[in-house]
Amino acid sequence: MDYVIAIPSYNRPMWINRKTLAMLERHHIDKERIHIFVASNEQNVLYSQQNPGYKIITARLGLSNARNFISDYFPIRTPIMSFDDDVTEIKQKVGNRTQPIPDLHAFIQLGFATCIERGRRMFGLYPVPNGMFMKERVQDGLYFCTGPAWGILNPGPELRINLEYKEDYERCILMHLKDGGILRFEYVSAITTFYKGAGGLNGDRTHEAVAQEANILLTTYPQFVKPRKSGRLGYVEIGLKCK
Repeated sequence: MDYVIAIPSYNRPMWINRKTLAMLERHHIDKERIHIFVASNEQNVLYSQQNPGYKIITARLGLSNARNFISDYFPIRTPIMSFDDDVTEIKQKVGNRTQPIPDLHAFIQLGFATCIERGRRMFGLYPVPNGMFMKERVQDGLYFCTGPAWGILNPGPELRINLEYKEDYERCILMHLKDGGILRFEYVSAITTFYKGAGGLNGDRTHEAVAQEANILLTTYPQFVKPRKSGRLGYVEIGLKCK
C-alpha cells in the first residue's frame, strides 16, 4: 500500500535527526514517503539545513494546528502514518519481552490493510512497551492509542483536533464516534522520550493547561472518559472507558 509518513516537529532539527529519522532509516523507509511539518518559514530553513533530502513543509504553530494542517495537506483517504519527532524504536511482543519490530514497512502496510478490511480508518499501538502486558491481538472499539505513532486513512476536514496536550485522547474519541471503533495492535508499541527534551510542539505544557484539557474531555465525553490518578510527573491523567 502506498502510504506517507507525517512528522510534526518544532525547534528540534537535530533531535528529529537522531531519533525518528534515524529509526526510519534503520528500517529502510524510503525518504520519499517522509514529510516533516514545521511551524514557520524560519523553522523550515533550519530543518532543511540540518536534514537535507527530506520534504520540509511549513504548517502552523501548535500541535492541534499542525495535525489539522496535515489532514488538509494530503488528499482524503491517503494512508498517513504519523510519528512524533522523538520515536526511537517500534517494538513488538516476543514472549514476555519486546524487541525491535523486524519490518516496520510491512507492519504499516498491515495496519492500513486491516483498517480497510474491518471498515475502520484509524489504527494505533499499545500504550506501554511491556511484553508482560501486551497481547497477541488487534482490538476493535474505543481504545486509547498514544500520539507518538498511529495511522489513519485521512478523513480530511471531517476530523478537527482542538486540544494540545490531550489531543491523542480527543482523536481516539472522535474517530470512534465517526467509525464505530478504532483498531489497536496490542503486540506493538513505540519507544519515545515523552515529556523530555527541549522544543516540541507542545513545549509550553503546564500542569494547569493539562488539567484544563482533561476536564474538558471529562465534561464533554463522560460516557467515554474517566479520571485516573495523576502520574509520577504530577500531570492530571485520564483514561478511556474502553469498549
